[in-house]
Amino acid sequence: MLKRLDYRGVETLMERGIENPTMTYFTGFDVMKHQPLGDPPDGRHLRDRMGPAGMEKMFADSVSLHQKEIKKSSSMVLSETTVQGNNVTFPTDAKWNKKVIDQCHKIAKKEKIPQRQTYAKASKELVRPTFQGKHPRRAQKAKKATSKLKTLAGRPVREGTRKRPPLQRSPCQEAFELYQRVIDQQRFDQNKVVAIHKPFTAGMAKGKAHQMDEFGHQVGLIATGDHHGDRCF
Repeated sequence: MLKRLDYRGVETLMERGIENPTMTYFTGFDVMKHQPLGDPPDGRHLRDRMGPAGMEKMFADSVSLHQKEIKKSSSMVLSETTVQGNNVTFPTDAKWNKKVIDQCHKIAKKEKIPQRQTYAKASKELVRPTFQGKHPRRAQKAKKATSKLKTLAGRPVREGTRKRPPLQRSPCQEAFELYQRVIDQQRFDQNKVVAIHKPFTAGMAKGKAHQMDEFGHQVGLIATGDHHGDRCF
């Protein structure tokens, strides 16, 4: 309940007790004090101790609180949304350009398309300088390496599109179009590709202390008072 009041995560919620002592009353303290509500891992440990059965019972009790108030003929609508995350790491230009080069090499090897150069060794050496690229001593070198990787990633894509026979154009056409889209996308573009293996994945800014962004899809559930108009989107 306290998390929903301020739309905060578990880590930042524990520090709210210092700012607002009334929150200590809702967490079981007899006297309101200016102190943290607990340790940040307490919320996660509590869920682990409760287990799936305990979480189901807690949600069932919260739903049963409104059963008497909401009649079958009621026009009230209940809605809830959450993020269904995918197994995607934080995307960077250097990371995806390296994957484009590797995927183009696999397609060329499978379809027997001759390549002028695979860029396997060159791309591997250029990825290393991009690690911790925001450090002042590494920023300039990382920027040059990222730009070079983008240049190298475009070559096998154009070469594969040009050298494929017409009969082999349809099976890999979507893959090369996706790779070219990854190379051409800019920082503030809409509907960006954040995962090559799952192009339908979307990026969402959550603002949590431990995870600023999440990658997946937004899942929502809408239920009416008579429970005959349930919808999921």
